[in-house]
Amino acid sequence: MSLFTGHDGNILREFWAMSVKEYATICADEKEENEDYVPARMSDFAHWAYLAPNSGSTDRSRKVALLYCPNNPTLSHTPVCVRIQGFVVKANLATLGTWRGDYKTASRAVQFIELGPGDCPEPWKEQFNRLQGVQEFVFRTLGKDFYPPDESTINIQRKVFTKVTEGGVYRELEFQEDPKSQAKRIRKYWGISHRIDIGRFSKGPGPRITRIPFFSIQTGDFVDITATFDIVNFGGGQERSMKVDLCLQQVIQVKERQTTAPSKMESTPRGSSVVPAFNFQSRNKRPADSSSDTIDPIVHGAAESTKQPSSSNVVDASDTDTQMEVVRVRSA
Repeated sequence: MSLFTGHDGNILREFWAMSVKEYATICADEKEENEDYVPARMSDFAHWAYLAPNSGSTDRSRKVALLYCPNNPTLSHTPVCVRIQGFVVKANLATLGTWRGDYKTASRAVQFIELGPGDCPEPWKEQFNRLQGVQEFVFRTLGKDFYPPDESTINIQRKVFTKVTEGGVYRELEFQEDPKSQAKRIRKYWGISHRIDIGRFSKGPGPRITRIPFFSIQTGDFVDITATFDIVNFGGGQERSMKVDLCLQQVIQVKERQTTAPSKMESTPRGSSVVPAFNFQSRNKRPADSSSDTIDPIVHGAAESTKQPSSSNVVDASDTDTQMEVVRVRSA
């Protein structure tokens, strides 16, 4: 898993922690087994990641994957995964997401969370630059023109459904996930093979994450997101275009709705009141379960987990049985 750094090489999450004291506790106690950093310079990307055929995808529009380079001893050849921080602007993390309940909209349904800088523009700006660098690297490598996005938020999403194929493994939804049994009516064609882990940071002897229901994530919360990258081709003929989406894996609520003071990031250039922001969906053309209450760390590069913990269980953070180490990504 990769963390972001500023132009001076300092880890960005340390600057977020200046304004969000709960995050400072995580930063102090957490020890990453496979800690890695997103390059700040384009010339360093070739030693960090590479593009390869996405052999695990059945989606014809997602045939390319961004993987860690072989010179990384622990993450070699696994999908690039990053940690992103910010304040929630809006979110729909329900199991069925934006799906309208009919066959036609199943292919477009997504779960998503949209982040903004809150009152912390400086680490947000640096995070924006690093994310844009990853995207530019993908476009340049594939010989595509790159136009930086101009939106004001970071949008991280994940497709709700995948096409049913022979040998595929799909979840049986619990009642509270699909109370009208709408997904059952299309399960011959569309299935759900993933679960987005949603948790809350709890104070204790070291960082702990307890599972919370999706609706606990509210506008104004400060969150820590784990995401991979989706390289998506769309359109037809000579007008075929490409975009690089952030694919949502895990959401950790660090601090519920709050107002923070701007961080003091002395090494960041000043002189502009504009807050850079980023919707990670720029294109290459100009725009016209189980009862477990703990969240398993994401296993990097592995297939979708067969363990299906309930996303609706609210856990007492004082219960020591719910303890786990804060999000870690390990090579499979």
